[in-house]
Amino acid sequence: MSENYILDFNGDYEDYPNFTHFNCSQVLGSRLICSDEAQEKLNQLIAHHGISGVHFLGSGDYHYITKLMCDQIPGPFDLVLFDHHTDMKDAVFGEMLTCGDWVVSCH
Repeated sequence: MSENYILDFNGDYEDYPNFTHFNCSQVLGSRLICSDEAQEKLNQLIAHHGISGVHFLGSGDYHYITKLMCDQIPGPFDLVLFDHHTDMKDAVFGEMLTCGDWVVSCH
C-alpha cells in the first residue's frame, strides 16, 4: 500500500492534490514530546495508512514521528539523517519519546 498523506498538527498545510490530509491538531501530548496516548493514536493512524509514499509531518516539533514510521519497517534498514540539531540526546523525560532523543531510541 502506498499513500501520500499529511499529518497536520498546526494548520500549516493547505489541501494538496493527491494527498490525504489528517488534522492532528487535537492529538494532545504531541508537540515536542509524545505522550503514551498520543503515540498510540499516531501509531494507529500510521499503521492503517502505511509508510510507503510521501508524508509531510509539519515542523521540527513533530519529526520524532519518523521513529514511529521506522518502527513499521519489518527488517534491517539504514537511516540517513540530515538535521541542523542533534536528535541523539539522552532521554530527559524518562521513556517518553521526544524530538531530542528519537534517534537514540531507534533500534
